[in-house]
Amino acid sequence: MPLADLEIRNASPRDKQYKLTDGGGLYLLVLMFKYRQGGDEWEPVEQRILLESTPCNYGSHRLWLVCPHCTRGCLVLCGAGRLFLCRQCYRLPHQTQLENEHGRACVKRNKLYEKLCGDNRPKTRERLFSQ
Repeated sequence: MPLADLEIRNASPRDKQYKLTDGGGLYLLVLMFKYRQGGDEWEPVEQRILLESTPCNYGSHRLWLVCPHCTRGCLVLCGAGRLFLCRQCYRLPHQTQLENEHGRACVKRNKLYEKLCGDNRPKTRERLFSQ
């Protein structure tokens, strides 16, 4: 029996977080936590997060968190604000999106050096090119 919309909305608050399931690959995770912004008062927050299950090629299944804002399936929800949402909803970039061309070149150089020489990388750029 699938989780009905009414059942999801009427999931009663409890003392701890819990999950409901329909047995067919849909789960509901109910989170209860406290949040405060800056030095304001702590406010209790209850958030419902759906988890979907997809079958893997060699058996078993993979769980996906469903973003409560945009309903995208994702592996990670970020807590950058009051609620847990996906990185697109919070407009959070990946680390490599923040690097300039020189920074990306340094990362590539370090990876190549580590493959060739192991973990004992020289500390400065001058020593790298003088060897």
